[in-house]
Amino acid sequence: GQLRFDVDQHAVIVSKPAEWTKVPVSPVSADRVVIRKVNQIVIPKVEFAEVPLSDAIDLLRMFAAELDPEKSGINLVLLPDPASDEKPEITLSLSQIPLAEAIRYTAQLAGYEVRLENGAVILAPESPEPPKA
Repeated sequence: GQLRFDVDQHAVIVSKPAEWTKVPVSPVSADRVVIRKVNQIVIPKVEFAEVPLSDAIDLLRMFAAELDPEKSGINLVLLPDPASDEKPEITLSLSQIPLAEAIRYTAQLAGYEVRLENGAVILAPESPEPPKA
């Protein structure tokens, strides 16, 4: 199938177009605010050692509020995996990292994908590949 490429300040995001149909072509103003924040907020140091994903997200949410000059942080939403009872655990150590990258690495280690919807950063289980015909 066809892939869609999105480029932001720190990454190239490759996705299948069908997965992004809800995202408007021009981001709503709330999305632009979130994009600015996750790229401007730099976390001095973050370390996770076998930390449950939900706790890691809580910590990133706390960093976002603490380090945000406006002190409002961002909406960071974790969607559980309905197909699995497993709770992913995260182990990573990062220094001087933009919040956007910390979220991306955390999601990647858990097998989750990151998307932006209506001013919120959503972490959702990666969609399984459809069977090849």
